[in-house]
Amino acid sequence: MSFGGSVQAMIVSIKNNARNRTNVFKKGKNENETAHIHKNSLQFKTVPADELEIIKKNIREKAQKENKKRRIIAGIIIIPILVGIFFTVRYKISQYTNKVEDRRSYESSVVDDKTDRLLKDSNYWLKNGNYLNAKKLLYKAYQINPGDYHINYANANVYVLDCVENGVGCKSADRMVNGMIEKYGNEDELLALKSLLEQK
Repeated sequence: MSFGGSVQAMIVSIKNNARNRTNVFKKGKNENETAHIHKNSLQFKTVPADELEIIKKNIREKAQKENKKRRIIAGIIIIPILVGIFFTVRYKISQYTNKVEDRRSYESSVVDDKTDRLLKDSNYWLKNGNYLNAKKLLYKAYQINPGDYHINYANANVYVLDCVENGVGCKSADRMVNGMIEKYGNEDELLALKSLLEQK
């Protein structure tokens, strides 16, 4: 076919018209020789030993000064950051402790409010002569705050009055009064309760 011949003619034409390209990576014979000559022709400056020591000393001093500058700059940058972190942590800790203290004071005020209300209600039942309801309310108050003197005294008082008037719970009343005298000492109101029991 004539197709094959025309393709062959195009290939020959392209080869003939191609320009010569120089390759950067391929070096000719002359280039290697000149590079070799230049390498051999380098001249190095020689320095006497004492001058060389002075140069080394100067280089060391400059390096030490540079290191000192870097340390100072690092200190100037790092110290304020550390101080800021310290005060931030301290502030957060103080906030947390304040919250804990506020919570505790709130809880203690709630406890005080509950015990005050229970004491008032038990006093109401005591005045009306309903010792059973007064004892129930004082028992609740005792469960909330067992170490409170006023609750323990009111409880002992109810038991003593119930013993004196109705003859109920005299052993419990005697045990309570004696326990309070041992714990709180010879208070006048406790001695008055004891004398009431002794009259019975």
